[in-house]
Amino acid sequence: IKVLYLYGVDDLDFSRLKKAHIIYQGHHGDDGAHNAHVILSGAAYSEKTALYVNIEGRVQQAVQAVAPPGEAREDWKIIRALSDILQKPLPFDNRVDLLAMLMCDFPVFKMKGEGTSAPYAPKVDARLAKAKLSNRLLMNPLNDVYLTNVVTKHSKILAECSRLRQEGQKSPSKKVRGGKHD
Repeated sequence: IKVLYLYGVDDLDFSRLKKAHIIYQGHHGDDGAHNAHVILSGAAYSEKTALYVNIEGRVQQAVQAVAPPGEAREDWKIIRALSDILQKPLPFDNRVDLLAMLMCDFPVFKMKGEGTSAPYAPKVDARLAKAKLSNRLLMNPLNDVYLTNVVTKHSKILAECSRLRQEGQKSPSKKVRGGKHD
């Protein structure tokens, strides 16, 4: 591997990647950032207005609570800028166009009745009129969704949920519930 682009990833054996030029995009000073040659500072979830798909497959909207520090940017802006540098520009230039594209390709993002459709409706309706929607299902390729985020993987409760999931059990033990930091 000559170049490795990590998007918030830090669960790697970095000793095997000594010859790789590592580019890290993320928002925490985790192992991925500490092993990177280039860091592209992304905004944390509280620093951006964004859509997320939770572990149940439900779309959730987050609204920016604080500005990102320093030169941190929203992830889509970083990726869009890189697409220009690589001379492969992505087909969106702003959040409205990006959301319209997502809703067109993945109708789960349309979120009817959740207060987000008004500013996007005309663009989405125009794109849907021309679009050929796929009937592909969004599949989760991960075996352990509880420990995929740099922030949540340090939670004692989610570690317990992961262990229980692997063992086929249903709920965390009383010992772990209600912990000081969870």
